Amino acid sequence: MSKETKNDAQPRLQSKKKSNNPVQRILTASKPVKIVAIAGCATLAVLLLLYIGFAIYFSKHFYFGTKINNANCSGLTSSKAKEEILNKLDSYTLTLEEANDKTEQITSDDINMQTEITTDLSSLKKEQYALLWPACIFKKYNYTADVKLSYDDKKLSDTISSLECMKEENMTEAKNAQIEYNEKEKKYIIKDEEPGTIIDKTKVAKLITTAVDDLKATFNMRDEGCYQEPEYTAKSAEVTDAVKTLNNYLKSVVTYNILEHKEVVDASTFREWISWNDKYEISVNSDSAKSKVSEWAGKYNTSGKTKVLDTSYGAPVNITAGNYGWKINVSDTTAELVDAVKSGESVNKEPVYSLKAASTGDPAKDYGNSYVEINLGTQHLFLYINGSLVIETDFVSGKVTNGNATPVGIYPITYKQSPAVLRGANYASPVTYWMPFNGGVGMHDATWRSKFGGNIYYNSGSHGCINLPIAAAKTIYQNVSAGMPVIVYDLKIESSSQPAVTLSPEEQKAAEMEQPLDANTNTDINNNEANSVDVTN
Repeated sequence: MSKETKNDAQPRLQSKKKSNNPVQRILTASKPVKIVAIAGCATLAVLLLLYIGFAIYFSKHFYFGTKINNANCSGLTSSKAKEEILNKLDSYTLTLEEANDKTEQITSDDINMQTEITTDLSSLKKEQYALLWPACIFKKYNYTADVKLSYDDKKLSDTISSLECMKEENMTEAKNAQIEYNEKEKKYIIKDEEPGTIIDKTKVAKLITTAVDDLKATFNMRDEGCYQEPEYTAKSAEVTDAVKTLNNYLKSVVTYNILEHKEVVDASTFREWISWNDKYEISVNSDSAKSKVSEWAGKYNTSGKTKVLDTSYGAPVNITAGNYGWKINVSDTTAELVDAVKSGESVNKEPVYSLKAASTGDPAKDYGNSYVEINLGTQHLFLYINGSLVIETDFVSGKVTNGNATPVGIYPITYKQSPAVLRGANYASPVTYWMPFNGGVGMHDATWRSKFGGNIYYNSGSHGCINLPIAAAKTIYQNVSAGMPVIVYDLKIESSSQPAVTLSPEEQKAAEMEQPLDANTNTDINNNEANSVDVTN
């Protein structure tokens, strides 16, 4: 082949290279490729046409999912949308959602409602860009157009007044949450409150009118605060705190050890004492607690009850007078019992006693084995400590002939004092040992007397006190203490009858005058801490 022939072939080789023209490439491609390419182009063309078509459509129509004043304006033109809104307004109904799932309605016809749309809906349409429809077509649009509203005020007022919910007979009062005792669970529980249906008619009429003005479709009367609501609900702190406190009270078990007996107060007893007011403030009825304590006092008090003494003479005597014995202080014990109920704990207690005795055993012998025994019939005294005789002595008791006889009975020694000045209506007598046991009656030394015992007391006795020889008074004073029982009785013993004692004129005078002092020269004070006391000596 010649050189020129090779050069002539070069252009033909170059003509077989791929073309940059896509149409040319499709035409020269293989058959499958041609099919895919053609289909793709067709699809693009269809999509382009759709895009353009919808863009043109949405340039005059609202997007799908468009609502104006709750009217469905999807795909409507501005004018059609206006018609749709007006049609909806013409059939406007306000549904009142009332208590107990009841409903009532107020319609546009009821109040002669007239409406006019004052907003240019085309301006709302312009807010929806037609060319962006692919990104916006599935969105939701809610618009509010201004509406000029008019209705008959009187008809609206009359319609509201005629509603069933506005009638007094249909109103019920709200009930606060209640606290109840659950017998099965043995605890206090909360019963839910009950909403009422009492309404403030003026307030409700205003709220409904506002709902109409706002063209609301529904009006929930409970949510809008139309009904009277309970002041306290099951979740109110006052209620929950009260239940917590009450259930804590139920844990209390109060065991009283009374003498040799036990009295248990638990929830089965005191639950009836508990109450609360309408503000859920809890109280324990002290009168109920007092009744329980008074019951114990009547059952266990020994003060004022008959005592039996086996006298030093071998003959028993019944002592029916006097206040010695156990006596529960009802007031103070009640206060402690109420506090114990409120504690929520198991506690063991003793009552508060206003008077105590020596023994918790036989109530007729609660004076024990340490006491002063005074027999007026023999004018003789015995002092026993722990069952052993410490001293016995004669004495002179109250003068019988002028009504100053020493009272019988059993009494506790009030206190003891040394020295003391005993004051009466016309006398003031200094003594070294003073041991009162029954008001102004007591035991004391009487140094102005030289004789004791016998029948002196009958005509020359004291003003009521037990006059003792000073040595005997000292021994007694040293062995007694406050609270120790003094048992006074009048038992005539024939075998040991006392001989008559004759007093000299001086002794008689001294006994009758009780050694009077000039009260103006004595500055002693009458109290338990000083050495001057008012007595019947």
